Amino acid sequence: MKKNLLICIASIACLMVQAQKVGVNKTNPSEALDVNGNVNISGTIKANGAVGTSGQVLISSGTGLTWGSLFGYKHCQMFYTAGAASWKVPAGIKEVMVEAWGGGGGYGDYVGGSSGSYARVVHAVTAGSLISYNVGSGGAYKQDGTGTTITLPSGTLTAMGGGAPFPMNGREASGFNPINPPGSMAAFYMPGNKGTVTHYEYGIKHGGIYTQTTYLSKGGAPVGMINASANEGNIVYYENSVTVWAVLNSGTPSLPSSGGCYSFSAAPGMVIFWW
Repeated sequence: MKKNLLICIASIACLMVQAQKVGVNKTNPSEALDVNGNVNISGTIKANGAVGTSGQVLISSGTGLTWGSLFGYKHCQMFYTAGAASWKVPAGIKEVMVEAWGGGGGYGDYVGGSSGSYARVVHAVTAGSLISYNVGSGGAYKQDGTGTTITLPSGTLTAMGGGAPFPMNGREASGFNPINPPGSMAAFYMPGNKGTVTHYEYGIKHGGIYTQTTYLSKGGAPVGMINASANEGNIVYYENSVTVWAVLNSGTPSLPSSGGCYSFSAAPGMVIFWW
């Protein structure tokens, strides 16, 4: 009987200790474990059961700790459909980086359109607020692309649309790549890339067959994109002025902000929010 009573008392004592706060060099601990002094750990620290990976640090989420990278943005959202919309700042976010590309410039008779310009800024924001933006449209035949704008708390970020080719001195010149407009708050800005000019290659085969290969103009490649490719124009091969074969473009711009190529309109711009 005494043995059972002692076991019961010991069990109750353990439960009481478990329910109490433990202090090291502290008489009145305020947390489950409250240490006054240095801590030496020979093992590891877990955050919600996770030990993290090499190079990560413990980051406060406001209600607890998580493992993560100390530098760089962790998430992004991109929008590349022409038109106006808004983006909601995620919970807990106080700063975003915004990138913008203007719509590509339309094509001409012999020259491809310029790609849209590029702008970027880092800006303080309020969690849960809405940021309005307008993705610029791509230009059609001899039409300029329109600019992309993002309305931020203290100003507007603008990336200008690419220029369409225009006549000059009896020939066709590449569209202008507009500079950053007055009032735009871009911390970094780059003009678009120009389209190429249609060019021809001539030759002669045996038996008096004259050849011509026509490489129709390409649109300007978008700025700042990895492995960016131009909006390809058609290639047509003739023998004695008769079409033998042609490589036809699908008419779909390869990337947002691409300039238009012969007979195909340019691509709309793009907006990316990083946080």
